[in-house]
Amino acid sequence: MPTLSALMSVYNGEEFIEETITSILEQSFEDFEFIIIDDGSRDRTIDIINSFHDSRIKLFQLPRNMGVGAALNFGLNKINSPFIAKVDADDIYTRNRFSEQLYFLENNQDIAVVDCLLNYFATSDDVENSERFHYLKNIHQLQINKAINPDEINEKLYWFCCVTHSLMMARTNVIKKIGYNPNFRIGEDYQLFYLLNKRGYKFSKIKEVLGQIRVSEKSTTAIEEDIINVFLTIKQEEFNAFLSQSELGFNYMIWGTGGLGINILNHFPKKLNNIVGFIDSNKQKWGTTVGSFPIYSPEIIKKEKYKIIVASTIGKFEITEILKREKYQHLEDYFVIA
Repeated sequence: MPTLSALMSVYNGEEFIEETITSILEQSFEDFEFIIIDDGSRDRTIDIINSFHDSRIKLFQLPRNMGVGAALNFGLNKINSPFIAKVDADDIYTRNRFSEQLYFLENNQDIAVVDCLLNYFATSDDVENSERFHYLKNIHQLQINKAINPDEINEKLYWFCCVTHSLMMARTNVIKKIGYNPNFRIGEDYQLFYLLNKRGYKFSKIKEVLGQIRVSEKSTTAIEEDIINVFLTIKQEEFNAFLSQSELGFNYMIWGTGGLGINILNHFPKKLNNIVGFIDSNKQKWGTTVGSFPIYSPEIIKKEKYKIIVASTIGKFEITEILKREKYQHLEDYFVIA
């Protein structure tokens, strides 16, 4: 039995999978099996995989496209090695990734999952100049790389998926306790990490870039409504507990007047009947309204205590720092949507 299993699911990945497989097979640590689950590809993906003559590769083909959650769960059931490394079909890994992460786990027995620093790269000038890549590179990457040690990751996982799935290595027995939700086509990684975190398993990161995450024209994007649905499904227990405080007479504010804040208001019109307004840092919005709800300055939280729904993907770090300075408690006094 090998020490490590690298797990990949792929669907129509012909464009980049050869480069990815090469970066995995050239790892300095060699005692691993490479489990690839083809999720019903209709392009040359299978031919490219079969062009590699390496006994470590174990290819499984699903009869149809079942979605990433189902594909990864299928692959997880094929793994018996003590450690698992997740890899994606379009990313590139440094030669020392497996050795560095394995060494870390073997020398930190209290850590269940180890990640590393994230670095996005664009496949073309068009992608690099896009609004989406600008957000990923200059905002999302910085936010993810702020959560390094176990305590930081423990807190931030309640906010958003601050662990990069395709860069993580974990203890197989821990991952198998939760597994991947076969019904999830997006967010399967976040649900896994969220539930592990709730159960007390510790995460950490190596402060090195051990892989490059590719952003291409074909990279998966999800519309905001889908993201809200997935995140609130994952966070349902905590969010319902947070909203239940309305029965005690507490009023709520939504901090963030962008699409996320408005979508949250529309998402739960009945449950959020104690909403009294919005908060926004933009002075030009103060005194205006979102529908019938007034928009206030952040100074309002110094005058009266509200329960705060943080609905700003870009500003969540700054907002939570303000709330902490005012002695607001995470999950009790404020809840971060995404």
